[in-house]
Amino acid sequence: MTSSPVNAVLDTTILVDALLKSDEKAKAAKSALKKCDNTIIHSYAIKEFKRGALKNYSYLYNKTKLVTSYSALLAVLSKLSATPQKNKTSTALEALRDFHSGIEKKTDKLKFTNVTYADLSNILLDQMRLWLKAKILRAWKNRYKYGNSRIGDLSCFKEPDVFEADNGLIEVSNRFCSVADCCLRQKYIGRSQDLEKLLKACKNLPKKRESEKRYQSIRRLERTPKRDMPEEHCIALGDAVFVLDCPAGAFVMTTNLQDFEPLAEALEIDVKAPNAV
Repeated sequence: MTSSPVNAVLDTTILVDALLKSDEKAKAAKSALKKCDNTIIHSYAIKEFKRGALKNYSYLYNKTKLVTSYSALLAVLSKLSATPQKNKTSTALEALRDFHSGIEKKTDKLKFTNVTYADLSNILLDQMRLWLKAKILRAWKNRYKYGNSRIGDLSCFKEPDVFEADNGLIEVSNRFCSVADCCLRQKYIGRSQDLEKLLKACKNLPKKRESEKRYQSIRRLERTPKRDMPEEHCIALGDAVFVLDCPAGAFVMTTNLQDFEPLAEALEIDVKAPNAV
């Protein structure tokens, strides 16, 4: 008996782990991807990947270009941790951990003569710059590498390039959409029953600001379908987009089960973590 093909829609968390991480999360994601017959990338995942993790990696790289020592970089991150930008802080710290883990695995013997601790600090900072730059530019270039097919074209998201500017900083455009009314509004306003189910499911999401924003955006679509939907509401839809657009016979692969499961269950969509594929 022939088994059914394994079709997976990749949540943004899977792209982040496969393209940017170098740890066990990366291994788990890549191992799961190999088990799938068809890996599907939604354009919305590319948008989230760029404005989220990739932009945060670029923030860290640009800081390495602006500071004069490794200790100064750590001071910047220490100040960042005291702000509401927890995602940026978390991403930066994970990138630092991956970098140090890679350094520790190298077996090359370093031979220095008359090298001061300040010199070693500068060497470490230079190595981090090179590592981050390669990681960021390669990740953007390979953003569709792990997908066999694509869905959910976003006509208002033009995917402007990520590049190293003349001043040596990496540019990740702050402008992600080109219209005042998101193309997803026209796509979803005819699915009032599904939107109503998602609204009820939002009550079972973790109690956090992100969940409240998601509820408000879905409610806006369901209650006032003819009202223009600006980008902030497109962003807030988040996981609901993957659930609404998941093709028949496919499941959503994610590392964020607690946010996905209530929404997926509402629309009878299967959702799996990489280790369950």
